[in-house]
Amino acid sequence: MIHKQQGFSLIELVVVMIMIAGLVAIVAPGATKSLQSSKKFIEEKKIHSIVKQVSKLAFYSGQPVVLSFENNDVNIWLGEELYKKEVFEELNFNSAKLHFSATGFLTPSPVKFKIENTLKVNQLLIDCEENYVICKV
Repeated sequence: MIHKQQGFSLIELVVVMIMIAGLVAIVAPGATKSLQSSKKFIEEKKIHSIVKQVSKLAFYSGQPVVLSFENNDVNIWLGEELYKKEVFEELNFNSAKLHFSATGFLTPSPVKFKIENTLKVNQLLIDCEENYVICKV
């Protein structure tokens, strides 16, 4: 009578686990770098969206609006009241303010920010004609 083997041996399981661990060690650093890069990209697009929304808010409300940057926070002030607060994980801002008139036009001023865990300082540039935000590296 022939006896068939049922299941895997301990050595086979250990070999497979070592191979999986090796693949994870190779792939993980690239995946985390890609994830951080995508977070940075999303937050830069979020800034672009906030500037457009604040311009429209000023125009439709007929009140001046101030966009203030401080550390990881962006505050939207409608008149004297805090309208909304946005918190960013990857972007760290120098203290700055952007003033929008009641007609929605922006008084440009430089806004500098740093991406977490980097030394490079970027500047937020705003084209007043297009009301478009450009993150310059």
